Amino acid sequence: MRAGNGTEGSVGIAPASSWYAIRVFVSHASEDKDRFVRMFATKLRERGIDAWVDEWEIGPGDSIVDKTFEQGIGQADAVIVVVSSYSVDKRWVRVELNTSVIKRIEGKVKLIPVVIDDCSIPDALKDILHVRIRDIQNYDAELDRIIDALHGEVRKPALGQAPAYSMSSLLLYLADVGDL
Repeated sequence: MRAGNGTEGSVGIAPASSWYAIRVFVSHASEDKDRFVRMFATKLRERGIDAWVDEWEIGPGDSIVDKTFEQGIGQADAVIVVVSSYSVDKRWVRVELNTSVIKRIEGKVKLIPVVIDDCSIPDALKDILHVRIRDIQNYDAELDRIIDALHGEVRKPALGQAPAYSMSSLLLYLADVGDL
């Protein structure tokens, strides 16, 4: 990983800037390419994420294994696994997933499952919070969550002022223990 955001338990992804785009390998079944993956990856690219999709990166005469595992997954900051009724039964997707899980354990990639069908989630992904896309034609909110996760952005309300009685309780406690 090129840079870290310093938060415990998270994989650091280099911050986006004019000189660096977050690289994301998109693992998927070929049956999902036309119905979801191609447009999804295009939307990622439009939002500044360097999405790696096989048909854009592997050309005639290239080694599929070298391109996929050394350049695709090997150079990725994150891996998005598109979980569908097709991909859960694909051996190639399983090998990409296994490689990605090992890289996640080593702290080298962020792994984001994106579930697009009502199907079983592979055991290797069950402990990872996934993004469920219920409508593959309309998923702007889900895309925003994925982009935020890739950038390490957490959206939550600001912490407000503690109630006055909590401060007086603290002062009484400190007086009792002799620290005041």
